[in-house]
Amino acid sequence: MAGLSYSSKAVTQSKLFFATDTGKISFPLIYHMPNAQWNLVITEPGHLIYKRNPVVDSRGDSVIAAIMLYSENATAYKKDVALFWSKKMQPLTDRGVKAVQVLSWQNKDYPLSMKNAIFVKGTYTARDLDHIIYMIYIIDQHNNGLQVYLDMTTEIEKTYGNEFWDVIRSLKEIQ
Repeated sequence: MAGLSYSSKAVTQSKLFFATDTGKISFPLIYHMPNAQWNLVITEPGHLIYKRNPVVDSRGDSVIAAIMLYSENATAYKKDVALFWSKKMQPLTDRGVKAVQVLSWQNKDYPLSMKNAIFVKGTYTARDLDHIIYMIYIIDQHNNGLQVYLDMTTEIEKTYGNEFWDVIRSLKEIQ
């Protein structure tokens, strides 16, 4: 994609990955992908999607976990991350996602290094499969509104959830 740079090494263990778009929207985040099982499948301005190689669950179904990143100009939110979160969360709530835990930087269990962010643990059911989804909403110092979604079924989360936590803990804002 024109203006978007990314590293094919993004999915190798302990390789640093960040993307910047020379246009109006950028991904000013640094993060580590947990291992080579993750593949960057969509690279569009303002939109990155990683999918994990399939995992077979107890029903014999192939389950593909996903990490999705979105970026937009958030100037209209005037750095109000709570307003940004509520606007972006509403369509998910309308489709059945339930927020079971909401954390900001003041909370003890808050897993992020960024203060102007909200971390949400959610659940939903799709095609008779229960999912866990982590949703992170950030407004950075440059008024970029960033959304990070990490989604997998509850069953495989017991074995592979640590991969999401590796990504979550590695998220850093580019200064």
